[in-house]
Amino acid sequence: MEQKTRLLIWANPLSGGKNKKKLPLLLDRWLNKDQFEYELIFWNHANEKLSDYSDSIQKADVLVAAGGDGTVNHVAAVCMAFEKALGFLPFGSGNGLARHLKIPLWPENAIRKLNQGKFSAMDIIYLNDQLCLNIAGAGFDAAVAHSFAAGIRRGFIGYATQIFKNLFTYKEYTLKVTIDDRTEDHKAFMLGVANGSQWGYGYSINPKGSLSDGLMEVYMVKKPSIFSLPALFLKARFGNLDTSSVVRILQAHHVELSGPSPLQMHIDGEPVVFESPVVINIKPGALRVFY
Repeated sequence: MEQKTRLLIWANPLSGGKNKKKLPLLLDRWLNKDQFEYELIFWNHANEKLSDYSDSIQKADVLVAAGGDGTVNHVAAVCMAFEKALGFLPFGSGNGLARHLKIPLWPENAIRKLNQGKFSAMDIIYLNDQLCLNIAGAGFDAAVAHSFAAGIRRGFIGYATQIFKNLFTYKEYTLKVTIDDRTEDHKAFMLGVANGSQWGYGYSINPKGSLSDGLMEVYMVKKPSIFSLPALFLKARFGNLDTSSVVRILQAHHVELSGPSPLQMHIDGEPVVFESPVVINIKPGALRVFY
């Protein structure tokens, strides 16, 4: 008899403002019990220590993140520490990485996709010593991430509200950017690095992004006029933002950002603050994934 794959499913009860009380019933109904055995933990990574679950982690083959991009990032860090594979059940707001991987957002279909999962490897980005799976940025999108985290509204309406507010309050600043062996100054409306393609909600910053090419993309966005914003949002929605005259995308192995310190950024949508400079590297195939 073939040995079952052991899943440890980490469900963040706060992510995306979505109710996860039905998750045990959904898993009981749709997860293939002949293929998997599992343990489900409702885990708030802001308040609970990883060491509380080390026994369960050691027994598992795959750690499944049931939450949004922030939850996926936290669980991925656990996977790296314990040499486990990462799985996905999207329950967040934007679900940028899950969308890039074409994992269904409807819970029943996401569990069915998990039943068909295969092991592979993906690249990861490090900003100093902090792990990034998908996208990290400074400038306008970082300002939105920080104000969204401080706000009350979750989900798409919450993000849209903060985007609108920050359009009128965000002030640009200059960053010195080194991309491999080339250095230049950039006025930071938006500047960041991308591994995958998706910000979230179906909006793409990096249309040609790949998680397994050993490269990251550096995106630099000049401040658009208020009148050009609708066209810019449409380009992002339909996956051709790289054709805009205000967008520049370059591939890189190594990036350094120097600017105001402390420097507000976001990593996979979660607000972070760095002391300048920030050293960014990509590690090809460093994380095992199961999807």
